[in-house]
Amino acid sequence: MPQRKNQGKNKGEAVIDLFRKRNGEDLTTNLWKNVNWATADTVEELKGASGQDYFDAIRNRHTSPISEETIVIGPHQKALNLVFRNGLNIRDMGNPMFGEEDKTNKKNLSTNITLADAEHNKVCVVYGGDLLGEEWELKRLNNAKIIESTVGDASYQELKSIADEVLAEGEKPAKNDTETVKKALYFGLGERVKVLKRDILYALKHPGVEVYLVNGAQEEKINKYFKIDVLQTVVNMINDPRVHYIKGVNTIVNVEKKHQDGKSTFATIGLLTNNSLSKSRKGQAAVNAVKLNSGENMANVVFVTNTNVAGKKGPKDYYVSSESTFIETPAKKNPADRPRGYNAFSLRVPENGEITVIEGANTPQSNPLEMIVYKEFVKNKVMRETLKRRMTEELDKLALPEGKDPVRTIQQYLSKKEVAPKQAPATTPEPAQEASDEMVK
Repeated sequence: MPQRKNQGKNKGEAVIDLFRKRNGEDLTTNLWKNVNWATADTVEELKGASGQDYFDAIRNRHTSPISEETIVIGPHQKALNLVFRNGLNIRDMGNPMFGEEDKTNKKNLSTNITLADAEHNKVCVVYGGDLLGEEWELKRLNNAKIIESTVGDASYQELKSIADEVLAEGEKPAKNDTETVKKALYFGLGERVKVLKRDILYALKHPGVEVYLVNGAQEEKINKYFKIDVLQTVVNMINDPRVHYIKGVNTIVNVEKKHQDGKSTFATIGLLTNNSLSKSRKGQAAVNAVKLNSGENMANVVFVTNTNVAGKKGPKDYYVSSESTFIETPAKKNPADRPRGYNAFSLRVPENGEITVIEGANTPQSNPLEMIVYKEFVKNKVMRETLKRRMTEELDKLALPEGKDPVRTIQQYLSKKEVAPKQAPATTPEPAQEASDEMVK
């Protein structure tokens, strides 16, 4: 880092050391495998890469569009209930997570999981990308505001960290040695990963819940910068078989519904998560931008995360709401509140390649009177369809054959029906008798 005016010559190294520490030394070890961060001695010793190194590198860059994970709905489970949790923007100040301070965010998550009814359904919490925020970069540390708080207001962890850094082993701090604690208002990747880990563990406290982590644009940027797979690192840290990792930002996940007769039906779910960096902010423009940012997805049903819109935007496309406070707006524009509450869905797999989606955390209970009306409606519909079919069959019997001359057909029909007039049988006339003598007389 170049030296700055009117500042000590060691400040550049101190900032880099602080940056590395705040971003978790166990997470950012790969930083030093980058030429930009390596020492001069290391750079001088570098050798040229071989062709095989090239082939190995590009092979590792490919991500299969079909996830290795398969979501299995048990034979006694009615549906697959998905609760999405994306756009957390952990520890970002520009667009923070909604309701973190008053615990509203966790309360909403707990409510959705409870409504999903893990006792009778397969319940999955999907962390659909843009979880770790954007304000971890080095420039944020360079421009971070220094704030002060008194020792009485400082937390135990802050005082402990100061003691560990300042005091030698075995020493005890004297009273009033430090009246204030100075802090840089900057949160690195290390703190963000800890918060995400706590959030996932909170979801896992609910019985019968599984968690799926998916990359977003923020995670892709982190992975490229630090040369790590940050979500894989989180999965390894938690080390729980209920936590799964889906790689990529345009992915298809197989769903298997097992039935009590031993058979299974299969369908696919698509996830498009690479959308937060789009310049298209609202309406149909944001919907069109998804195809440019994430591409097409041929799954039976597709869930799109990290956009500025929420709702069903196509025959099979569902745009999920995010957890961040504001929608993404151009610089120096007053941001509007982000739409919320459209992040829970109930899915069923009736046939191969078919998924029915109910918007909400669970299947609504039907009213008994509504069920009576519905059954009568279905009965009436079946009766009408049956009558139409029977009438069509009878009309087809009376219809003339197609592709033939109707006149000739009628003549042929009549010719078969006509019968020649019957003739009287031929008789032999009796011979004339000769007149007897008596007649003569």
